[in-house]
Amino acid sequence: MSTLSEVDVVVVGLGMAGMNAAIAAHDAGARVLIIEKEPPESAGGNSRVSGQVWFSPTDLDAAKRHLRALSGGYPVADDVIESWAEETSRNSEWVAARIAETAGQVTRDDGDRLAADDGGVVRFSYGSLMPGGESAPGHTEEWWDLDGADCGAEYVSIGGEMGWSRLWLTLRASVEARGITIRYSTEATRLLRGEDDAVTGLVVGSADGTSEHIGTLGGVVLATGGFAGNPEMCRTFNRLTHAVPWGSPACTGDGIRLAQQVGADLEHPHNYMGQPGIAAPPFASGISLMPLTYSTILVRADGRRFVDDSLSNRHGKAWIGGVLEMHPSGEMWTILDDAGFRAAPLSLPREFMPVGYLTQIERYEWSLDNSVEVERGWITKADTLAELAELLGIDPGGLEAEVADYNARATDGSGDPVHGRDASTMVPLGPGPYYGYQWGQLLITTLGGVRKDGSARAVDPAGEPIPGLFCAGDVASTYSWGLSGGMGIGDAMAFGRIAGREAAQRAADPVGVQGSSDRAEVER
Repeated sequence: MSTLSEVDVVVVGLGMAGMNAAIAAHDAGARVLIIEKEPPESAGGNSRVSGQVWFSPTDLDAAKRHLRALSGGYPVADDVIESWAEETSRNSEWVAARIAETAGQVTRDDGDRLAADDGGVVRFSYGSLMPGGESAPGHTEEWWDLDGADCGAEYVSIGGEMGWSRLWLTLRASVEARGITIRYSTEATRLLRGEDDAVTGLVVGSADGTSEHIGTLGGVVLATGGFAGNPEMCRTFNRLTHAVPWGSPACTGDGIRLAQQVGADLEHPHNYMGQPGIAAPPFASGISLMPLTYSTILVRADGRRFVDDSLSNRHGKAWIGGVLEMHPSGEMWTILDDAGFRAAPLSLPREFMPVGYLTQIERYEWSLDNSVEVERGWITKADTLAELAELLGIDPGGLEAEVADYNARATDGSGDPVHGRDASTMVPLGPGPYYGYQWGQLLITTLGGVRKDGSARAVDPAGEPIPGLFCAGDVASTYSWGLSGGMGIGDAMAFGRIAGREAAQRAADPVGVQGSSDRAEVER
């Protein structure tokens, strides 16, 4: 066991939250060290493989109303809402500054160098990603039907495109340009506390089996992401029996366990962001599937439909029976006819949607005719519905009866009185062969964990801040229920900066820092 020279701030995690925290702390005068448990080729957590879009509202009052509406029956603390709205509104300006300072230095994950003229901050609509473009309902924002959606909640990205790790690579270049040390392949295993119970550092372990103490003057910022890669935690908190991460398998709840060691409280650990998709063995992460056809149905183990199969997934939630519900959730299977199977790739090729761990890090290329995935056993094929049901492990009689009823209603235009599917979206399933797959309880991320206050400080069950412990990103997500695309990254960047500034100020004045009331005095 060795001890490193003391630093001002240690950041755990090289995602959006961690890098924003490190940059903000450095720019406030702190000596900063970043700990990242993965090697360079797979570092960055979900941030690296995300859509690279962020939330940056233009109307703060509307944004606050929108967050409260999204939170439903799981209210978010007022001080957190205030900080969230104020700081996320600065996201685009912040990113523009990072683009300017790294222009010409960043190469996209597809190998193209970012030029100054294609790297600007661009707002674009959710609807532009959907069939029908701007004319699609809800084109401004996914939750157009909730209060405050006019807050300026469109997607924002570098150059107006998604993926390719563009934002993550830009922020990492900003970190490196500042000379901030990044310790790769180094895992935080335990937080250290002083006599006054303040967090004074942490113990880390390296790939070579050695461990060491790292002391801090300002504190530790936990930016370790969620726990979608931890099956036990997913069973305990999310009631998912075979969850599969869509993002980095390295997101295993490390920050939550570290915070619990020193008495941190938990907040809405039940929440998560699901994604339509499948497991992809032997890979540790799964892949999203979105059939571009209406000749598909969703069934449970009894072979019966249970929901409007045409529902759009609003980043893990949907209106079902007038209630905002998790979607997808539980065990379910997709059934397609031959025409639906051959209509298009079930998963968008990387050139069109360069997101997800399997696509971006593993570089898996889905076959254009879906045939390779049938050979891999990810998609099941059979000549008859009964045979398909047997292979999938669902009830054959139930599936045959359900398809017969569905086809009759799709043909005569009577629609779906039970589940509310619009008749115009119902296309009869044709003759075999048939195809099907079980959804993999695919998680983009979990959205709960360490309870924080508006100053990004971890708090105990009594609501008291734990001195020297800060948190940001999915390890302490602001979102207690619904959210739109870009909101996760927007939250991570905002509270990352708050955490970095607070930790830097604590290093400079460990006695005088009282939290959010002092935050305005710190240089942004």
